[in-house]
Amino acid sequence: RCLSDWSSDVCSSDLSINGAEFTVKRGMKPAIFELYKNGVLITQAADNRDYQDMFEKYILKVNHKTFTQIIMLGSAIFTPFMGLPAQARRNVIEDLLDLKIFSTMNILLSKKLAECEKSLEAVETEKQILTEKINVTKRYIAEALQSHDELIHDKEEQISKLELIMQEHNIKVTELQNLIGSLVDGLGDVELVSKKNDDLTKLQFQMLTIEKNLTKEMSFLIANENCPTCKQIIDLNFKTNTINEKSTKVQEIKKGITELNDKHKTVHIRLNEIARIQKEIQKNNDLIKEQRSSYSACVGAITRIESDIAKLSQVKEAIDLTELEGMVDKLGEVKSKEVELKDSTVVMGYAANIDRKSVV
Repeated sequence: RCLSDWSSDVCSSDLSINGAEFTVKRGMKPAIFELYKNGVLITQAADNRDYQDMFEKYILKVNHKTFTQIIMLGSAIFTPFMGLPAQARRNVIEDLLDLKIFSTMNILLSKKLAECEKSLEAVETEKQILTEKINVTKRYIAEALQSHDELIHDKEEQISKLELIMQEHNIKVTELQNLIGSLVDGLGDVELVSKKNDDLTKLQFQMLTIEKNLTKEMSFLIANENCPTCKQIIDLNFKTNTINEKSTKVQEIKKGITELNDKHKTVHIRLNEIARIQKEIQKNNDLIKEQRSSYSACVGAITRIESDIAKLSQVKEAIDLTELEGMVDKLGEVKSKEVELKDSTVVMGYAANIDRKSVV
């Protein structure tokens, strides 16, 4: 039914759903949206959109799109069911058949699948680490079973070679540092040259501006017989003298600009030389970094070799294989866990794929 007066238009509808009596009141002036269940006002949300969403989901159990599909068949906004996007068709069917639980299950399945894939990645990493540790341990045992005295001698020779290489790196670094020092000595006038370049640029700009203004004034006098402001005739002698004076100044300024250009060229030559020196310094600094990096690599290699020598020196007739056996057992457990996770991932992935393909 519809209740109307001069100041408002409020419409109300009575619904009976599952034995409960609902009343819906809506109006534009005043703006009103109220839901009553068995005569009691249902608590309103702060946002009318949330209130509307609650009305559609929990009372009508049908949204706007589903409503237009099954009720408003003659409406201009109606879209044929098969013309809807796949997800929209799915939402309509779920609303009609109350199948939202399957979407929820699919979300949980996707979450579980992501967790399973993450666990699988961690297990694969652990397997890789264990495999590498086992390989390293096996190589160590194989080496230990050989004549450790011979191995130690070979490693000591490696250390000697590395120490010679380190000395060569130190000499090269010293040479590069001396070269950089001599190059830096040639950069004592960097600030002075930079300032001079800036001053010349500024002065050149000023002179070009003055030349432009003088030329503009000369052009004005040449082109005009009368003053455009006061409309008086410009005196010929005044015009001639003024043009000659400004022409002389223009020639002087052009001569000055030419001299400035020559000075600028000299400064630019020096700036280019400074840039070349700075580039050479940077190149040498990069070479120093490379030498020091190689030096550090040698130090690391020597440390590792010394560690190997220490281990070989402690080798006894009976080699304890307990640690290796423990790692092998652990690797077997990890592989079993990997197989389980892979099977679970395949099953859940297949289920998720079936769910995606089942979209209407």
